[in-house]
Amino acid sequence: MKFTDIKLKTRINTTFAVLLLLVFTVLAIVITSYLKKSIVHNADKQMTTHLHDLVDILNTHVDGQQSVINLSLKIAHNTLYNSGGITESKEKINTSISNQDNDKSSNYSLSTLLFNGEAIYHNNQLVDHIKSQSVESITIFQKIKDGYARIATNVLNKDGKRAVDTYIPNSSEVIKTIEQNKTYYGRAFVVDDWYLTAYEPIKINGEIKAILYVGIKEKDYDYLKHQFSSRTYFSEGYPILVESNGNILIHPNAEGQNTSKDIFYKQMVNAPKNIVGQSRYQWPDNKNGEWKQQYFQYYEPYDSYVVVSIYEKDMYESLMVLNKIIIVGIIISLILAFIGIYFLLQPVLFGINKIAEVSSKIAQGELDVDVNINSKDEIGQTASSLKSMSEKLKEIITEVINGSNNIANASEQLSNASQELSQHASEQAASVEEISSSIEEIASNISQNTHNALINESICTNTGKGIDELNFDTEQTIQANKIIAEKTKIIGEIAKQTNILALNAAVEAANSGEHGRGFAVVAAEVRKLAERSKIASEDIIKNVDNGVKTAILTGDKMKSLLPQIEQSTNLIKEITAASQEQDTGATQINSSVQQLNYVTQQNAAASEELASSSEELSAQAEKLKDLISFFKVDKTAVIKQKSVKKPIQAEEKKVERKGTELKLDIDIPTKKEYFENEEYQSF
Repeated sequence: MKFTDIKLKTRINTTFAVLLLLVFTVLAIVITSYLKKSIVHNADKQMTTHLHDLVDILNTHVDGQQSVINLSLKIAHNTLYNSGGITESKEKINTSISNQDNDKSSNYSLSTLLFNGEAIYHNNQLVDHIKSQSVESITIFQKIKDGYARIATNVLNKDGKRAVDTYIPNSSEVIKTIEQNKTYYGRAFVVDDWYLTAYEPIKINGEIKAILYVGIKEKDYDYLKHQFSSRTYFSEGYPILVESNGNILIHPNAEGQNTSKDIFYKQMVNAPKNIVGQSRYQWPDNKNGEWKQQYFQYYEPYDSYVVVSIYEKDMYESLMVLNKIIIVGIIISLILAFIGIYFLLQPVLFGINKIAEVSSKIAQGELDVDVNINSKDEIGQTASSLKSMSEKLKEIITEVINGSNNIANASEQLSNASQELSQHASEQAASVEEISSSIEEIASNISQNTHNALINESICTNTGKGIDELNFDTEQTIQANKIIAEKTKIIGEIAKQTNILALNAAVEAANSGEHGRGFAVVAAEVRKLAERSKIASEDIIKNVDNGVKTAILTGDKMKSLLPQIEQSTNLIKEITAASQEQDTGATQINSSVQQLNYVTQQNAAASEELASSSEELSAQAEKLKDLISFFKVDKTAVIKQKSVKKPIQAEEKKVERKGTELKLDIDIPTKKEYFENEEYQSF
């Protein structure tokens, strides 16, 4: 699930809680970090001070012990020398003496040392007397070849017996100091423990023959333990004293244990001895151990480490308390924040839910809704905007519904008009096609008449020429007849000439066609006359007069017909020219009618497409009305749809066709009349 799919209240609460938790967490981390550094700094300073206090106590104790040693040495020295001192006899004592460092025994022959006339060897009277004067431990050493042997002491060994017959080897710093005729002051390992000591050389006859030793145990455990145990740091921190070999000298519950394998001991011995060290470790040194901080310093007089250690949980206890306070504060703040958010968000969520409810109704198409949120904040402004949007949307949807109704009405009118226009265009195309067919037939007839007129014009022209020629021949015949009458003697020549003229007349008659048949008969007869001229010369003279008269009459008639033939020829020429003009006009009309037929066909197709488009527009208008019906608005605001008027159509009156004549009597309105018509403007 996406974060945006969660309810707003849950998101706000979660976001605010996370932010508040984050702020408090960061604040807690910053404060904790700062306090932790401060606590660590203060703890370092405080624990270092405690460590120095313990070292000061040890120094004071050591200084006090050293004073005791000095006093003890002075008491022992005075006791020994005020009584006459130690003397030496020649009497020998044979004994076995062991090295205190390796317990290796050897046999030695000792001269007898005397005090007040009594042998000192194994005689406790002198040392006990000195001890009785508040000297803790005292020993008389006698020189042997390997060092100095204890011949009288009150120091006990592990068995509880006096630690005599042991010697300090010559390699010891004590012996080296004594051999230089100096008194040795310092710590020394005596039998089985460390002591603060003083070793003074004893001379017999000017030669160092013995040593006077006084000492006290280096550590006054009761005093030091009291000083250490009386100190606690934080709630469970404590000081300890650890020897350099790892033995714990002072500890609340681990005295006598060797810690040379523990991590805290290794941290100390690996640190420089001339500084105050600090380290962190677990105690006990296992997985169940608790973390501790230790501050340590090497203390040379005791060859030990003074340590103060604290548990980190104690050191950070105040910080843990603060963290608990912060956690409680966070919880209380969250509770108070949730309560505040609840009272703050309740009216906001109410307004949002109300807006969501109204938006849902608007989404379902119900625009007649009301938003009752009486506030002037952002929610109130949003509700007011939503109310304005609803009203505006309602107004727009109302207009759209009215517009869709008008579109549906107009599309239905357009569909009806386009269908009728398509029907009329189809009928007009059919009529134009018939007109085109008639025009083609008329043009064909005009073309045929033009062709016939041209032929007739040619015939008339030839006939006029033939008549002219016949008139000329008639005149020639008349003239010939006259000559025949006058020149009967030359009849043969006339007959020959007549034969030639007959042949020419026959040719012209043949060229004249139908009208030249008579000329052909005349030519034939002339030939016959020519042929019989010689025989009928006598008849010629007799009939010349009749022929002249007849020729004259024929010439007169020919002359009277010639103007009419010329007039007929001119009329035929005019007819031919008119026929040619009609043929050209008919061709142009036919081309125009063909073009009109093509345009009419295109208009018919366009009207079909217009009808189809208007039907599609009507369907889309219905679909738009169905879609708009999804919105619910005040029905009184919707304008009622107008009734569909019958679209404009051309009134077809009469179509007649007779033969090649096509007469259309159609009252078609002009473009201006059509667009100014009231029914068109209703679209």
